[in-house]
Amino acid sequence: MNILLQKFIKEPGGTDIRAIVVGGKVIAAMKRTGAERDFRSNLHRGGSAQVIKLSPEERATAVRAAKSMGLDVAGKIIEYLEKNVPTGSTKTKGKG
Repeated sequence: MNILLQKFIKEPGGTDIRAIVVGGKVIAAMKRTGAERDFRSNLHRGGSAQVIKLSPEERATAVRAAKSMGLDVAGKIIEYLEKNVPTGSTKTKGKG
């Protein structure tokens, strides 16, 4: 049986920060704000986003979080694959 525990974080008023980490580096970050009276900061639910610059501590935290989850890629996947996967190393299954 697998169990996942997460520390409770008091509801942040419908705002959060998303960092995109690729290959151990933060390549982008945004602050998301939810629609009025909505605690969720989802863009598809009427929220908004703005590009932000993370502090060195925030960048390090994002990289550590991705590493602890075993994630090398959390966004900009196509660019990462183009640079890191050798040509012809994939196989297609099924009808194409």
